[in-house]
Amino acid sequence: MFQPYFPSEPYFWESSNRRREGCTRQGPSGLRIAFFSPGLSSHLQAMAALGAALAERGHQCFYVGHPDLAAVLPESLELIALDPARCDWSPTSVIRNTRRPSLPFGIRRTVSDMAAITRTLCMEAPALLRQHGIEAVVTDQMEAGGALVAEHCGLPFVSLAVAAPINREPMVPLPVLDWPYEDSDAAAKRNAVGERIADWLTARHDRAIAECAAQLGCAPKTRLIDCL
Repeated sequence: MFQPYFPSEPYFWESSNRRREGCTRQGPSGLRIAFFSPGLSSHLQAMAALGAALAERGHQCFYVGHPDLAAVLPESLELIALDPARCDWSPTSVIRNTRRPSLPFGIRRTVSDMAAITRTLCMEAPALLRQHGIEAVVTDQMEAGGALVAEHCGLPFVSLAVAAPINREPMVPLPVLDWPYEDSDAAAKRNAVGERIADWLTARHDRAIAECAAQLGCAPKTRLIDCL
């Protein structure tokens, strides 16, 4: 059965080779890198650990997010604040909803929050990245806005899985499921059913991704996994 799952620990890097012509080149003092992720403590701490390592190598690291996160943002990341007047969500409300992950309504509330945050980032972040001279992007797998904005701005980006990766393989059950791995046709069919149910639960966020991709002039995208 489906078990609500919220990543908490760094797991692996997935590098994207999508790069448009005209990307800003690295300056003498390193890159100016923008980070995107959900404003949850575990996600922020994972991003901060990477930000600290990059800072030691001469790069400047920023986090694009709600201004209410300024008090809890790790010191290795400098906040690039969204306009709160343009946010119909807050970190407090998002955290409250993640703590009520019942099916189906708890999950639908969280998915609604994800859709709202992605829309805000796609609307606000392009101008902010240009204003701050951002040259590259690191985005959490759970935040599509980072990849969409990077593609729109022609910036190189990588995606970070803070815990179990959301990449899909026919023979591997989704991480939100407690099904065992099996190498069989029956397991592949079972996994496909699980993916269809997951897609139904996340449909609101997927619609936001598709609409934002079109508005930003990105390649067509219909699901979160298209933004890795």
